[in-house]
Amino acid sequence: MERYLLRVDLTSGTTKREKIPADVLSKYIGGKGLAAHYCYQEIKPGIDALSPQNKLMFFVGPLTGVFNVFSRHVIAAKSPQSGTFSDSYAGGWFGAELAKAGWLGIIVEGRAKSLSLLKIEGQKATLEDASALAGKSVYEVDELFKDYRVATIGPAGEKLVRFAIVANDVTRRQRAGVAGRGGMGAVMGSKNLKAVLVKATGGPDEFLPAEVRPKVAEFRRDFVEYLKKEVVPGMGLGGTCRPCS
Repeated sequence: MERYLLRVDLTSGTTKREKIPADVLSKYIGGKGLAAHYCYQEIKPGIDALSPQNKLMFFVGPLTGVFNVFSRHVIAAKSPQSGTFSDSYAGGWFGAELAKAGWLGIIVEGRAKSLSLLKIEGQKATLEDASALAGKSVYEVDELFKDYRVATIGPAGEKLVRFAIVANDVTRRQRAGVAGRGGMGAVMGSKNLKAVLVKATGGPDEFLPAEVRPKVAEFRRDFVEYLKKEVVPGMGLGGTCRPCS
């Protein structure tokens, strides 16, 4: 099964579809593995984390989007806090929407001349002016784009605060997500990228090859039965695991 990432060059204002090599997919499974691989391959040692030479990466795992529930995605880059590789994870529906749009990841490089947003509609990706969004909070930005899943920064990211976050789905009824580790919001702000908007354009399972869809449907049924028999009864007895305060 061929999988693709979206490469975005903010300096030139261009986007392109790029096939992920089969050997990379087999060696670096999941969003974390792919993010680590591409970061270590493409980010040069010694660069300033807030310079155009840093790269901001969004990746999802191989099962993201397969289940119609919220899921995790990873945002990775060289951290302005630690000066080394950082991977930060967020929940919500942004990652699932990215997978359903046909993308396993996004690599953002360079720096836009002015505040911009990346809009993804299925396999179509465009860069647009976002000067009207300057200074707006993550809640305000998310509220403006109800037809999309939105990952965005607020004023802290724009001002390059080194612990700034990237938030997604913050005004939706479902669970929101926050990538709060490593200052990924500052890296996003350093690139003049205010938000990433994603909308899948096909049917719920169109991103899956037709030949595997029956197996996926069977897998879903088995997983739901497992949850009913093995997980839900335990939650009824003891609740979910939470650290003691």
